[in-house]
Amino acid sequence: MADLIIITAGFMILFLVQMKRGAVLGAMRDVSSSLFVVVYVGLLGQSLIFLRNFNSKALFYIFLVVWLYDSGAYFIGSTLGNKKLCPKFSPKKTYEGLFGGIAIAVGVVGTIKILAPSFFPDQFGGTAGIAVLTILLSLAAQTGDIAESIIKRDMGVKDSSGLIPGHGGFLDKLDSFLFAAPLLLIYFIVSAMWIK
Repeated sequence: MADLIIITAGFMILFLVQMKRGAVLGAMRDVSSSLFVVVYVGLLGQSLIFLRNFNSKALFYIFLVVWLYDSGAYFIGSTLGNKKLCPKFSPKKTYEGLFGGIAIAVGVVGTIKILAPSFFPDQFGGTAGIAVLTILLSLAAQTGDIAESIIKRDMGVKDSSGLIPGHGGFLDKLDSFLFAAPLLLIYFIVSAMWIK
């Protein structure tokens, strides 16, 4: 019931803002954009909360993978990158950065798995299993990053906000998690069904 009240209030506020603006042209575009952001960030981001409630080790793992991948992709891509990954939407992303980020994430996570296996949930299996999962999550993180770039290009902005100066904004820091976290949550759900 509370969800219905929140959704109804949200719709009312969005349309009241449009009424206050007085602009007829573009009103539905503005309302749709606002609703998209709520669904995009709210529903996909909610996976992080579910992961925390499901298994706190999974939350550590997702942050570790995404940060390692993002940092590795940036470092390798900016130093060795030549072949553009998605030049229309994110001109600085390169294939070298993609593969370098994956290699760094898999290498560090694999090393931690070997040296301190208790850091990871039992559902992840052995080192090979966690390596495959780390590759998939790295790819999901990159997809989330490019999805954010597509949204920004469409909106005609460079950064999602000015909240974090020099870092592209809050959503720019969250974008990789918005695709990686739901994938990890799906992994947990499927593995739980499979084990039973």
